[in-house]
Amino acid sequence: TCDVHGNRVNGVEVEKKCNVVLDSCTVHDNGQIGIHMHNNSQMVLEKCEVHANDIAGVQVAMSSKITATHSNFHHGKTGVIMVESGGGTFEHCNFYENSIYGICLKSNANPELHHCQMYKNKGSGVHAADRACGSFEQCGMYSNGAAGVSVKAGANPSFQYGRMHGNSQDGVVLYAGGSAEFEHCEVYSNAPHGVEIKEKSSGTFRHTAVHTNEKTGVYLHESGSGTFEACDIHHNEIYGMVVESGSTPKVHTTAVHANKQAGVYVYSKGLGTFEECDIHTNGLSGFAVESGGEPMVLKTKVHSNKEAGVYIYGEGLGTFDDCDINNNGLHGVEFKSGGDALLRGSRIWDAHMYLSSSRACMLACSEDMQLLGAPKHCRLSLMKSRECTVNSNMLYGMAVKSGGNPVVTATEFRSNKQVGVYVYADGGGRFEQCRVHKNGMYGIEVKTQGHPVVRDTKIEKNKKAGIFVHDQGTGSFEGCRIARNEGYGMVSKSKGQPTAFRCNIVENKAGGLYMNKGGGDIDDSDDEKPEMKVNTWFD
Repeated sequence: TCDVHGNRVNGVEVEKKCNVVLDSCTVHDNGQIGIHMHNNSQMVLEKCEVHANDIAGVQVAMSSKITATHSNFHHGKTGVIMVESGGGTFEHCNFYENSIYGICLKSNANPELHHCQMYKNKGSGVHAADRACGSFEQCGMYSNGAAGVSVKAGANPSFQYGRMHGNSQDGVVLYAGGSAEFEHCEVYSNAPHGVEIKEKSSGTFRHTAVHTNEKTGVYLHESGSGTFEACDIHHNEIYGMVVESGSTPKVHTTAVHANKQAGVYVYSKGLGTFEECDIHTNGLSGFAVESGGEPMVLKTKVHSNKEAGVYIYGEGLGTFDDCDINNNGLHGVEFKSGGDALLRGSRIWDAHMYLSSSRACMLACSEDMQLLGAPKHCRLSLMKSRECTVNSNMLYGMAVKSGGNPVVTATEFRSNKQVGVYVYADGGGRFEQCRVHKNGMYGIEVKTQGHPVVRDTKIEKNKKAGIFVHDQGTGSFEGCRIARNEGYGMVSKSKGQPTAFRCNIVENKAGGLYMNKGGGDIDDSDDEKPEMKVNTWFD
């Protein structure tokens, strides 16, 4: 037991392969460093108090090694500094109320810390830079004035079963080329973000929960990247995850849920791959994509969000492949104002309500896909859908209006409560090799200058007409099979003007064609085209 204090420079200096043991000692109020180790020296600290030294409590340098247990490092500038390949082990130690960092690792330092706490430091609890490594197991970094963990400049520490919470400037921040690994950690209740990755930094997060942070759970920007595997991102105050400005996360088997706004927000040329994820019960949309954001979303469930499952707008892009989008509060997929994405092999079903809006840039509303465009001075919406299934929605499978111009290939629209495809108010679109069947009213309804092009599509077994064109709707139907509908195969009335080429209209219960007050054009004049087959023609 000793009390080392009031020295002009260092309290204890150990060098040149010396091996020193301090047990139950206090080292405090020294002019520079409490304990300075260098030149391959070794030291054991047991139940020591190291505090109020001007520069650092302990500095471990030049390949020296320290073993510290049940010791406290506090009320200095930095609790412990490790540089120049310094290493060692800390167990059950506390680093707190220092004016800069709890522990600072630089220039290839590589300690191991177990069951340690870094808290109430004015800077970060843990700061790593300049190729430092280090392993932190079952440690807590909380209530620090900056981040719980800050990593930069080629450092790469690892954290297992850590808790980063209540910090004032992020739970974890990786910047200026830093990287780190986190496994089985919990990052929560930080301001503003749980995890921030920026400036070409990268992190790996496995089995980690990021929740209840004041703004965003995970924020990637300025070309940040990282891997998130089997993580749980939930109950954050704004977004679960934000990806912007060229950032490229890889997110796999991760749940993003119960965040107050969007689950995942991708914008400003943000990228990223999301595979086998579960995006659900968020306060607005599951995915929101705008301004050149372009995520790749594969085999992902997007469900039970309060508004759209997927919302793409303002020049947003993206690919959604083999996804299951269902049970969202407003729409399964919503496009507007230049949104342009590819939906391929996805199932979109069971949306809960139909919403119409008077916003100037709105194109349409539907239970499944909302294809939204803008006035003529804006770029119009273009959505691509391939090999998708759109079914069991409360009103429409797809609605298109106000310049919306989707390209839909090999997609099934079935069992929607009113209409499979609804095109109106100058909506367009191209539908090829689709199947539109078993809808509660019409297979396809076109009105008010709607003008779709429908080719090689089966329109069958709908509860009323297969195709209903009215109120100055138009449209081109080519090579379609219109069969076994409960009403007529095709109805045109009230100045509807459909044009049909090489269509087979057969076995409809009420009749093949019904035309009234506006007629239409059924063209079978080309000898090379097969004869138009109809059950009954009504004038």
